[in-house]
Amino acid sequence: MLAVAALALVACGGDDEPDNPTPEPSKATEFVSTLSMTASQDLLDVANVTVYYIGSDGQVKSEPMGSTEWTKTITQKLPCKYGFAFACTKKQGVTIDESKTYTFNEVLTRSFEVHDQNGKVISGSNKELKIKDEIIGEGVETFISGLNFSYEFAVDESGNQSVTTIDWGFNAGEGGTVDTPVSGDSATGDAE
Repeated sequence: MLAVAALALVACGGDDEPDNPTPEPSKATEFVSTLSMTASQDLLDVANVTVYYIGSDGQVKSEPMGSTEWTKTITQKLPCKYGFAFACTKKQGVTIDESKTYTFNEVLTRSFEVHDQNGKVISGSNKELKIKDEIIGEGVETFISGLNFSYEFAVDESGNQSVTTIDWGFNAGEGGTVDTPVSGDSATGDAE
């Protein structure tokens, strides 16, 4: 009987812990970006297209665009830089038909999500840029040599973005389209 009474006292003992502890405040920790490019077959027939992006390690990566569709999803710890660029060069051994009109279409899409320490999405966005040009054959080689594009952003500890510069290894400012200037700064430097 005494044992039962002792157990009842222990079982009914005071509980200083609340039943619903206050959750930890949400804090931005990760930046997940999805970058994609669609290019016309006319472009891929006459040009080598190289796509550049910032990898999860914060370094500039590049790869050839082997088909009309390219997509990459990258997860980075905050703060970070992210962006996307492409550059074109005329393919060796390709003969350009000077009487043909070439249609060069590029669709660039960038979307991102900022995640908190629990993986919950805090914010996000999706933007698309369409580029369309029709070039008669005699102007194709000159057009290709200037067909490049870049955009660059820095993301702070809170997930807020600002324009920055990234050295992609080519100068998008020479005849190409530049969302922000390309400089000699490393991809892992601070936002300017």
